[in-house]
Order: sequence, then structure tokens, then C-alpha cells
Amino acid sequence: MDYRPKIAIKPTGFDKLVEGLSIAFMVATLIVALNAYFTLPETIPVHFNIKGEADGFGNKISILPLPIISIILFAGMTVLNRYPWIFNYPVKITPENVLKQYNSAVRLIRWLKLSLVVVFFLITTGMAYSAHEGSFSLGLWMLPLILVIVNLPLVIYLIDVFMKPAKKM
Repeated sequence: MDYRPKIAIKPTGFDKLVEGLSIAFMVATLIVALNAYFTLPETIPVHFNIKGEADGFGNKISILPLPIISIILFAGMTVLNRYPWIFNYPVKITPENVLKQYNSAVRLIRWLKLSLVVVFFLITTGMAYSAHEGSFSLGLWMLPLILVIVNLPLVIYLIDVFMKPAKKM
């Protein structure tokens, strides 16, 4: 069995700010979806192609699962973050690097939570806006933006894990 002590990782002030931003984006997504539900036409775009153009349409109730999924993902990742010793790591966990690895992994999950709730906010807002405006397009920029938002935390994590050595205790 690998060395995996059960250590609680204390969030820094910046970590708490990231959590607060995540909660704010979740609430904003819920507000946008509920407001949109009461003001949208009966048929709205629910799927967009790679160019950001609507290629699937559905009932306006289709906007309501987005904030719910966002909340479920946030809650699941919040619970998961309490158990860093069960994560998979790209390096062997040792007494010398355990704190760095746990901190880096917990921070990755925290940033991924923020990334995902921002993406759900953008999609919800984009769906509502395109339905209201009748443009039925999110724009060509949406897919690259979402890919950057979701993948940037992972890139930063990998750089942190492989390029920065663990500090001596």
C-alpha cells in the first residue's frame, strides 16, 4: 500500500475566495435560468454545433437542468475534496511530498469546480440570450473559451506537480 496519511488540508484565504466565486456563479446560473424560464419563448436552442450555431431545439424547460447539474457537480467535488488520500496522483506519495501533493490536488479540484460552474453559467446565459435575441448562436468563440476554462486548471496542476519540487518539512 502506498503512503497515504489522512491529512485535512486547510484552505487558504485565496482558496476561500475561489470557493466564494464558485458559489456566486452557481447562484447566478440559477437566477439566470429561472428568470429565463419565465421570459423565454416555448422553443429554445438546446444544442450548438462547433461553430456555436444552434442545431437542436427543445422546450424552454430544458434550461432548468443546467443549474441543477452545476450544483450537483459542485457538491460532489466539495465532498471529494475532503479526502485527498483517495485521489490518483501522477507521482508517488512520500512523507516528503505528501503535503505538497495533497495541497496541489485539492487546489486542482477547487479550480475545476470554479471552471465548471463558470462554463454552466456561460452556457445558460448563452442559451437564454440566443433564444431572446433570435440569433440562435453562441458565437465561434464559445467552444475555445470553454476548452481553455476547463483545461487551464489541469495544465497549472501538472506544471506545479512536475516542475516545482516539494519543500522540505
